[in-house]
Amino acid sequence: MSFDIKGTISAMLGAVQGVVATDFPKVRACVRRALQEEEDFLAELAKARLDGEIDDEILARQLADESRTLEATLLACEVMAKKMAQDAANAAIKVFNDAVVLALRSVLAGAARRKVAPASATRRRPLKAQDRRLNVRPDAIDFRDLMYVPTLVEVGVSKTLSEYRKHKVPILDQGAEGACTGFGLATVAHYLLRTRKVVPDTKTVSPRMMYSLARRYDEWPGETYEGSSCRGAMKGWHKHGVCREELWRHDPAHPDFALTDARARDATQRPLGAYFRVNHRDLVAMHAAISEVGVLYASGSVHSGWDDVNGTTGLIPFDEKVKMLGGHAFAIVAYDQLGFWIQNSWTETWGKDGFGHLRYEDWLKNGTDVWVARLGVPTSAEARSAAPSAAFSVSSQARAFAIEEVRPHVVSLGNDGRLRTSGNIGASEEQLRKVIHDDLPERTKSWKKRRIVLYAHGGLVGEDGAVQRVAEYRKAMMAAECYPLAFIWHSDYWTTLTNMLSEALRLRKPEGVIDAAKDFMLDRLDDALEPIARKLTGKASWDEMKENALAATET
Repeated sequence: MSFDIKGTISAMLGAVQGVVATDFPKVRACVRRALQEEEDFLAELAKARLDGEIDDEILARQLADESRTLEATLLACEVMAKKMAQDAANAAIKVFNDAVVLALRSVLAGAARRKVAPASATRRRPLKAQDRRLNVRPDAIDFRDLMYVPTLVEVGVSKTLSEYRKHKVPILDQGAEGACTGFGLATVAHYLLRTRKVVPDTKTVSPRMMYSLARRYDEWPGETYEGSSCRGAMKGWHKHGVCREELWRHDPAHPDFALTDARARDATQRPLGAYFRVNHRDLVAMHAAISEVGVLYASGSVHSGWDDVNGTTGLIPFDEKVKMLGGHAFAIVAYDQLGFWIQNSWTETWGKDGFGHLRYEDWLKNGTDVWVARLGVPTSAEARSAAPSAAFSVSSQARAFAIEEVRPHVVSLGNDGRLRTSGNIGASEEQLRKVIHDDLPERTKSWKKRRIVLYAHGGLVGEDGAVQRVAEYRKAMMAAECYPLAFIWHSDYWTTLTNMLSEALRLRKPEGVIDAAKDFMLDRLDDALEPIARKLTGKASWDEMKENALAATET
């Protein structure tokens, strides 16, 4: 429904009049102007609550801030004393809140009426698959992946969709943005959190955070592209956890990729404990993994049959005539003798209430990656204050905590001296501006004299080593009222060459073959070798390192 903001502003003006009483004629014009200045913001706030984008708790916090803002504005009006301005602001905000509550009741009543409407009622048609950005990239070959090995857990002949739906995992909507790596993994997180023993968690997590971190930790440099990989999303969750959706909302019109302190702290309450890659060509392993954990994170190639999914049976048609459209990530939630049930992030209007039935022959031809995961133990704030030198020798999650502590003190530079936005310590131009204009002034505001120490590490030092060094001297520097700012640059040539040689050595086993559990990765070996071959034709590694260092001083 549309919220009557004009009528509400008029009622708020009447509330102020009730407080000011006989002095109101003197300040009427000023008060009306003050309320009109807040009209657009209040209209957006009401819409967000009515659309379910924020809850009552967030609305209350926003209105508390708005009351203070309105009070300060009213103080500029003649006659208004501080106590009178405060009472008038509170009265006006109460009128607004009451109007939102009344409108919300009307919305809920309308939803209840629609819920009992006949099944033949027209449903909103979702975006077609061909109109969506289907740009998930298959996980690049990486023989360091830990592989899932089936245990002796009992594997039933089927795992029904109705059994899964009892847990009320929300159906998400990624819209047209290619953010399905975040939305698919958020679905997995929702199931694991809702089924966690002892202390379940029914809060909605942030798909935007998972998507943002997927772009940071995937296998491709930079973040100025849509799409990502499942491995990148899993790495991001494992290193940082995931925060509540209300702290980091998905807004494609105004994309936000900043991992703030508040988001990072809240994310530690929903950590990923362990994750394994599942051979997507091994149906036995997939059945065992979903029977053991209850849900899988997967990606595959979408075709035109996804636009013709049956709304009653959920069946996704597939034959040799379908048109391939692109890569997509989703959750596998159930199975039977014919195929897998998937939960999509294309609203409840897609398929059978948001679910689709993917035949095994379709999956075996078009599936690309599968991961299985278990939650970790939520950590306290004290974990972030662990000794940095120890943090870099233990888990990747502990390392992530230490990295977040030193992030405001590091500028990461990549090839040709450009800002490096990917990796553990990467930062965009916007994040760097935040360091200079927000973090530095805030952390040094009590100092008698602000001093900045610029530090450039050696060219052959790895990223973790350089960041650990910053973490070790940061505390002493700050105590001496010296703000350290370290510059870290990378030689992409050395990194690629080192990885290539390491992987080659791993593959040179006595038998001359790799682990049989990873044979399925070999179909992507050409994709992995192509960029390495291109690098090998470049200039000498030492010249490359020096060139990057020089470019870092000139960019």
